Amino acid sequence: MIQKERAIPIKILILEAILRRISETHPARAQLAEELGKRYAGYRGEQILDYYTKHLPLQKHHFIFHDLRLPISNQAWFQMDTLVLSPCYILILEGKHMAGKLHLEPQQLIRELPNVEESFPNPIIQIKNQQYFLKVLLEKHSFAFPSSDAFVVITNPKSIILPNPDYEEVADKVIRPQMLRFCFEQMEKKYNKVIWSDNDLSEISQRLLQLHKPDEPDLLNQYGIRKDELIQGIYCEDCKQFSIKRINRNWRCQMCHRKDEKAFIRTLLDYRLLRGDTISNREFRAFSHVSSIHIASKMLTSLNLPARGERKNRHYELSLDNLLSLL
Repeated sequence: MIQKERAIPIKILILEAILRRISETHPARAQLAEELGKRYAGYRGEQILDYYTKHLPLQKHHFIFHDLRLPISNQAWFQMDTLVLSPCYILILEGKHMAGKLHLEPQQLIRELPNVEESFPNPIIQIKNQQYFLKVLLEKHSFAFPSSDAFVVITNPKSIILPNPDYEEVADKVIRPQMLRFCFEQMEKKYNKVIWSDNDLSEISQRLLQLHKPDEPDLLNQYGIRKDELIQGIYCEDCKQFSIKRINRNWRCQMCHRKDEKAFIRTLLDYRLLRGDTISNREFRAFSHVSSIHIASKMLTSLNLPARGERKNRHYELSLDNLLSLL
């Protein structure tokens, strides 16, 4: 029973929005594009992991959470790609969609590519930390902690996992997606003492979902991009230009003449990702280059967005989930 579906990471959406709205010659553009490529590779790996998780022989009392981010403290968080709760045990899966030759050592993961050698944090330590932090969190909220296990799932079929006889946990904890079913069946046999009732699982699920907070980094500040450097207007996905205008009650591109009634919603989404979670009529007109107060008001009210204030002080709330659902 899936309690939390996986959605496209907010960081990917933010990176795409920035790349749409900065100039082709911006000094941060190459670095942003490289980061976006890495994030999409990771997301593809998570989708591969989801495919194999979906085909496990799970029962209705197995609760599955994808991309769950939970607090360690008021200032720190930990994130799990996939969490499976059962009445008898906890299973954590961490996907890694890495190419090249992978050599794991206790302190690091070394990746070898042609003419390149890179170091990354050891993902086995990562899943152990996830187990520890989850245990602390559940016990803090007075829930018993059952037996648990965790695996690093290497999802890129072109990668090579190099054996390390001096580090036995590599063979035990690092697997391919095809091994998931075998590991799951082994856990079902090994951990058969019921710790949580169905009511316990429901209560824990609700608590985890309440505590979950998506990661929404300030990438403009991180990459040194000023808000006044962002290109304003309504973007045409065909022409890759800010060439859509409101003409005869239709949103239409001035270059290719494509009609796109959702273009202004995507503009609101860009605003939400890059500027803030509320918008006024004036702010919408400035960001979208819509000159008419009445057209802007009509567009904003047509979406039934929650709002507060009256007239010039009226601000519409921009929920990320709501905007994405309208596209």
